[in-house]
Amino acid sequence: MSYALYGLGLEPDVTLGLSVDLTFVDPGQTVNYTVYLNNTGQGVPRGAWLNLTLPAGLNYVSDTASSIGGVKSGASSWTFPSLGNGAYAFLVTARILSPHTSYLNATARFDYTDLGGASRPTQTAEASVRSTQVVVTPPAGGLWGNPAILVLLAAAAVAPAAYWVWRSRRPVIEEVFVIHRSGILLHHLSRSLKGSEDVDTDSLGGMLTVLQAFVKDSFRYGADRDLSKLEFGSYKILIERGRDVYLAVASSKDMGDMSAKLRSLVEEIEQKYGVALANFRGRMDATVGIRDIVQKLVGRT
Repeated sequence: MSYALYGLGLEPDVTLGLSVDLTFVDPGQTVNYTVYLNNTGQGVPRGAWLNLTLPAGLNYVSDTASSIGGVKSGASSWTFPSLGNGAYAFLVTARILSPHTSYLNATARFDYTDLGGASRPTQTAEASVRSTQVVVTPPAGGLWGNPAILVLLAAAAVAPAAYWVWRSRRPVIEEVFVIHRSGILLHHLSRSLKGSEDVDTDSLGGMLTVLQAFVKDSFRYGADRDLSKLEFGSYKILIERGRDVYLAVASSKDMGDMSAKLRSLVEEIEQKYGVALANFRGRMDATVGIRDIVQKLVGRT
């Protein structure tokens, strides 16, 4: 007697993705990389290794790989003994050490084996940031003594101060998560990881796990299981669902009623990327533009 199995991938089939929460940064700030691993097969790789190569100018700070079973094996390298079927994500925080004028490219390299121990093709993914520093060069010809120049300089100094006063009164969104209906994290933008050294990255990893589980459960059981708000520790989370994607924002402060704003962004995302989301199979390149849409929720600090 023999059996034939159709449509069931017994071997592991893992895809790699990498994103970063900032585009432009200043020296001393931190950036948060999100590493995505999605095993669409049923088997667990006999061996799985990931290395994140950071360029000169970026220094490793911390990571949450342990939240998905990762074991640190180097400065920014991990092994994963239990990557079963499903989507995984973890955070890696790095600090900008010195100003640069060129893009800083971080590269993730992932290798794994099949059930028999044979190597599968190596996968790589890249994410870039650019460090900026504004240097004011005094003009030649004694213009510093010109009253008009002094007025312009005073206005340039006052305008940023007025902007920060205005901004401080706005609702502060600290975390933004865009999650596919399969539970895969498409994008994560963070305000709290940009400059704080004592931010609880384990708490953020736990929040992501809760959101991914909620998304999978909600799409499994239908729209009647949707929530608009939930709490995780000190964070308040607002959630808006689309056909194939969830948008969740979190803050430790009151964000007020943002349902209309979130709904508008979800509609924009699905209008522009509806086909890619409906046919999503774990490849991140088709949805990279979503980050630009939700960037307006966090902005630069």
